[in-house]
Amino acid sequence: MLLRKSLTYLLMLIALSGSSLFSSILTEGSVRHTEGKGIGYKKGYTTFEGFFTLDDCNCFLPFVDLRAHVFNNGKFASNAGLGIRSLWNCRAYGLNVFYDYRHTKHHNYNQVGVGFESLGRCWDFRVNGYIPVGRKRSHEFGYARFESFVGNQMLINHRYEQAMGGFDAEVACNVYPCRYFDILTAGIGPYYFKGEHHRGAFGGKGRVTGRFARYFSLEVSGSYDSVFRGIVQGQIGFNVAFGGNGFSECCECPQERFLRDPLLKPVVRQEIIVLKNHRRDSVALDPTTDLPLNFIFVNNLNGSLGTFEDPFATLLEAQNGSRPNDIIYVYPGDGTDKGMNTGMILQNQQKLLGTGLSYDFATSDGVVNVPALSTGRPLLTNLVNIPSPVIQSASGNEIAGLHIRAIGAQVPNRGIGILCSGIQDTNIHNNLIETVNPIYNANPVGIRFIGSGGNLLVNENTLSTLTNGPSWHMQIVSTNADASYNITNNAFVSSVPSASTGMEIADTAGIGIPLGNFTLLNFTNNRFIGLGKNSGIVLGGKAIGGFGFGGSGRIVIDQNTFFECNAHAPAIVFLRLRSGSNINASITNNSWIASQDPTKQSLQVVSLSGSAASCITLQGNKSDNTTIAYDLDNSAGTSTMTVDVSNNIGVFEGFNTTAGTCPIP
Repeated sequence: MLLRKSLTYLLMLIALSGSSLFSSILTEGSVRHTEGKGIGYKKGYTTFEGFFTLDDCNCFLPFVDLRAHVFNNGKFASNAGLGIRSLWNCRAYGLNVFYDYRHTKHHNYNQVGVGFESLGRCWDFRVNGYIPVGRKRSHEFGYARFESFVGNQMLINHRYEQAMGGFDAEVACNVYPCRYFDILTAGIGPYYFKGEHHRGAFGGKGRVTGRFARYFSLEVSGSYDSVFRGIVQGQIGFNVAFGGNGFSECCECPQERFLRDPLLKPVVRQEIIVLKNHRRDSVALDPTTDLPLNFIFVNNLNGSLGTFEDPFATLLEAQNGSRPNDIIYVYPGDGTDKGMNTGMILQNQQKLLGTGLSYDFATSDGVVNVPALSTGRPLLTNLVNIPSPVIQSASGNEIAGLHIRAIGAQVPNRGIGILCSGIQDTNIHNNLIETVNPIYNANPVGIRFIGSGGNLLVNENTLSTLTNGPSWHMQIVSTNADASYNITNNAFVSSVPSASTGMEIADTAGIGIPLGNFTLLNFTNNRFIGLGKNSGIVLGGKAIGGFGFGGSGRIVIDQNTFFECNAHAPAIVFLRLRSGSNINASITNNSWIASQDPTKQSLQVVSLSGSAASCITLQGNKSDNTTIAYDLDNSAGTSTMTVDVSNNIGVFEGFNTTAGTCPIP
């Protein structure tokens, strides 16, 4: 709006200056472009300017100086100035006052400027002051950013934009005429700009300006200060003069013709309001409680307070010194499990994190990313309290960035890496979870879910077995009806002939009870490597299998890779449907590669009860099996198994199935 008004007034005054009724009005219109960043702005801009004054033989010249600026990014600014110039002892003196405006995407800024000039044939002197008025800073914008940890708190900073007031001064030398220019001016001087509560920008600026062929001007300028650093700009302009010739016969000064040019030219000043982006530090707050996020630090090298500066030396101290919602940050320390071998019992909504990863934290100011504080993962065991789990999860936990080693034991609870028992919601990601058999039949478990519900996320972990003997990388013993398991982008790895199982659905070797109702069991984009080796051993492994299903739910097995796998069971992926089950299974786009026994089925879904019901979508899979790759077996006879089979590589065999399309929940 202000830009449009400024241009309107400019055109009106130019038109009036050329009319016979207002022949005493002298004007100069110009269009110029300034390229490169400047003091307090980062884009070049184009200026439309009109300078208006009166032909007064008393050599007393009031003037109006109007400017409208359009930045390269489409934002605009403007200036409206009034002033007086007069001659005294063959030297021109002037006073001016300006109202400046600048629009950015964050705020609209206003400023009052005042200036004094002393203009002569050879030397010019000028000084200008700038006073921001109204609201001088924008609202905070952009994302809050991590600054540092102090004690048990996290500091974040916020960006905002602020107008800076100050002054500039210049002494300039004029040369008339020059070889290529009608007038050549070289100026230099200091400036100082400062915003509230921030250090000032004190520096110097120089320029060389030349006018030639009456209509054109060129300028090169440079400046330097400790805030805006070094700046170089270039400017080109086109100028047109209107109206009379200005004061003439009535001025008794032999240098009149040299003074006429500066008297009828616009004021030299900082025409763009100086802005600077700043940051404000504050303590990160929990968005659910509006209390500061509380961080507990652990490093087995030393420490006693649990702060960033002085961490706890043991996990047990962190366990005893923490509360629900706390974030427990664990350093790798000396690389051993010293001080981290007693296990960890988490409380609701806590996070247990290794410092070798970056993390996103929800705060009252938005999500803040904290970069990795170290390299490597801390090693956690529970050698002191076998068979208790290394980590006993609670509801709402996040467990990430850790090296967890589960040591097996011949007791009902076995050795467990992470135990999720009776919880709601958890996020387990980016961990290395190892299972170890101290004796052959110790049967360790990497992650075990019992009676849990809500959103249960297991993502981008590596689950590996280190020693020979049966083990379970992950196990769902029982579950709640609202449970949604998203098991994605993990690597289930067995590099030894351990007869290990990647994913055990209900505990075949334990309680022998099928899995009840659940909402979703999603296996997507996982890698199963070397599972089921030593397939002749009783309870030998497989990639996915177990006692099976006895309730309803949706199963997704999609885009997984099964490499060098085997199975003691009939198939590498073996799903049992027991009494009371009602399963909608989508098994799509999976690949079985370099299987150890090419006669083993890649997939078998078997109904073991007449009361079972299922709908199976089997599409886009690739198997290296040389006999029967996919077996959908409903030989129990009275159960319902609807199948939708297409575009698979490998032989399909179905018993007592009905072709159809499965509903998409």
